[in-house]
Amino acid sequence: MKKLIATMILAVSAVLPLSATQYTFEDFTVKLSGAGVESLQLGYFAHGFVATAANTSEWAVNWTTVTVPDSTGYYDPSGPEWSVSLALPDNSVFAAGSQLYLWAYDTQIGSGSAWGLFADASWLIGINEGLDGITHPLDFTAASTAVFGSLDWADGVASTRIVTAGGGDVPDSVSSGLLLSVGLLALFGLRRKTGPSVI
Repeated sequence: MKKLIATMILAVSAVLPLSATQYTFEDFTVKLSGAGVESLQLGYFAHGFVATAANTSEWAVNWTTVTVPDSTGYYDPSGPEWSVSLALPDNSVFAAGSQLYLWAYDTQIGSGSAWGLFADASWLIGINEGLDGITHPLDFTAASTAVFGSLDWADGVASTRIVTAGGGDVPDSVSSGLLLSVGLLALFGLRRKTGPSVI
């Protein structure tokens, strides 16, 4: 029995570090405009890759985060509350000095998804040691920026954007208005061609 317990402890400790450096993002002041509950991840992009609105189709293959334990957090509009953490036992995956990003999304499938990508010069990976148990608190500051979407820290408002097939983007709050405008223009044009109805 003791041998079985010892084996189980070793198996669990191999999967989950006993202690790790924690990067915890929490913010209760910035509202994500027009969004419901969104998923959040902290991570970074492959060395040399620069995420832009023009290359959203390449984000997923260049994105690195931790999946054990699951590092997906959430945005809850009722607060608002942003909450996500990343546990790193060492620097084998995340090199010291790497820029962390906060990715907010409804899905990560690409075209048609609502995404927001945020960064801050202070969100950097430090030296991670499995036994230090240090927590690095992160939140939005005046220096935070939106790589994709928008962020106005002073007014406490951020937004996602709709990813398009061409790699560009449409503001999430504008996409439905744009669709309505195109529909009304098409209807107006059709009515004009056929002339007024005579009763």
